[in-house]
Amino acid sequence: MPIHFKQGLCVSCLVAALVMGAGCSRYQPVKNVWKGTKGLWYEYVSQPASINYDDKGELTERDQIFTKGMMGIDTQLHRLERLMANADKPPTRAWMDNFFKEVPWVDGFAGVKSDGSILGQETVPGKTPKQLDFNSILYEDKKQSTRALRCDVQQTPEGPEVMVAMPLYDGIDFLGCVVAYFNMEHLAKSVNTPNDIVVLSPQALLWPGRYAFASTPLAGVDWNEHAAKATYGTCSNASGTFAYQVRWLGNVPLIFGVVDSGSFPDGDGRTAQGLAYFPKHEKMAPPPQQPRSKDLGVAGLIQPTEEEKNEAAAEAAQAEQQKQMEAQRQQYEAMMAQRKAQYEAAMAQRKKMIEERRRAIAQRQRLLREAALAEAIDSVDAQQDQKEAAQDAAQASQPSPFGPRKAAGAENKPSGQASSGKSAAEETPAAAPAVEPRSTLPDGRPSPFGPKKAAPAEKQEQKAPAASSSTSSEGSQTSGQSQENANTLPGGRPSPFGPRK
Repeated sequence: MPIHFKQGLCVSCLVAALVMGAGCSRYQPVKNVWKGTKGLWYEYVSQPASINYDDKGELTERDQIFTKGMMGIDTQLHRLERLMANADKPPTRAWMDNFFKEVPWVDGFAGVKSDGSILGQETVPGKTPKQLDFNSILYEDKKQSTRALRCDVQQTPEGPEVMVAMPLYDGIDFLGCVVAYFNMEHLAKSVNTPNDIVVLSPQALLWPGRYAFASTPLAGVDWNEHAAKATYGTCSNASGTFAYQVRWLGNVPLIFGVVDSGSFPDGDGRTAQGLAYFPKHEKMAPPPQQPRSKDLGVAGLIQPTEEEKNEAAAEAAQAEQQKQMEAQRQQYEAMMAQRKAQYEAAMAQRKKMIEERRRAIAQRQRLLREAALAEAIDSVDAQQDQKEAAQDAAQASQPSPFGPRKAAGAENKPSGQASSGKSAAEETPAAAPAVEPRSTLPDGRPSPFGPKKAAPAEKQEQKAPAASSSTSSEGSQTSGQSQENANTLPGGRPSPFGPRK
């Protein structure tokens, strides 16, 4: 009989006894009845906890194989689940480096958008990215939470790959997933899992151990149905019995099996021997894209929980704050740009005024220099004129180097007449010629040749010998005197130019 049924029957009996006791013995104190009922409760229903020190906790041989085979794998899978649960945001380079350091048996890491496009893949150094169908993990499993880990198993030429994905959301809008994928054979070898254990999933054989998988009772079983009914049990065939234990990874059950009884032949250790017992993977199309919206009441979207509503409200408030900060930043930048433009315009105007003032000052300085130069030139010209005037005056006041000027009549007068004792002025008639012989040049300077004789006197001297009726002795005397006058200057000095022709 099940335990819970026994407990229910005991409780019913106690209640009936309490009612009957209270009804049959009206005068019995209620306190005594309660004491009896409490004693029965602790004796049959809620027994006090106790420690059995004689129980050594010994495990059977089957349990020991389970423990040795599952413990290492289970520990590593718990670590991967913890890391992926914290990968609810796009990863950074530092996060990726730490991730591969924590779980070096993982083959790669990828980011997938909601439309199926791959944003990028990162692999352990020395490995190449694998071609996997990531569309299967974009579909939400209705049996689990919206933001829970999503898993899938796919066959590849290198063996089955287990994918563990973390969905990414913007509020209630699905953005995509970050996916880590690994080969169970690599994980089993990295933790020194014994070959006495077999690991499989409803999609593929993950680790065959040392057995020929076709000879075991684990082959040909619908594990989706068995895992949904019980987390442990046994499977038997003509060769013996296998005991199994289910360990869920996201929404995919991992079945660990060990021999419970019987004998099974050894296999080649390849996972390919299980291909005939599992369905082939069919490539899926990306899920239909839902319009992104912040409205929580939009039809066609999953109704969020209270926690998701609070998270969406917090994200909306943060987005609004960022929007306001962005608006303030743009306003500040616009104000600074306006101030900069005003400053540049003012500086250009000031530069223009300074340039105009500089040009005016330069023009004024040029005019002042020209005026000063003209004044200096006029002053020099005036000084030069004064100097020339003073020189002319000094030259005019100096005595002529050729002696005093004589009248033209005195020069032509015969020597006999000159000895009569009268001066040339006395002998000169009262009516003197109108033009006085000039002893200076036209510009006022003294002539180096002495005073110029009058032209009529010269002509008269030349005609005098032909017209005169004097004697020949007188003519010779006159001719000799003329020749002497031609060889000397008016002052009686000899002419520096020789005889006059």
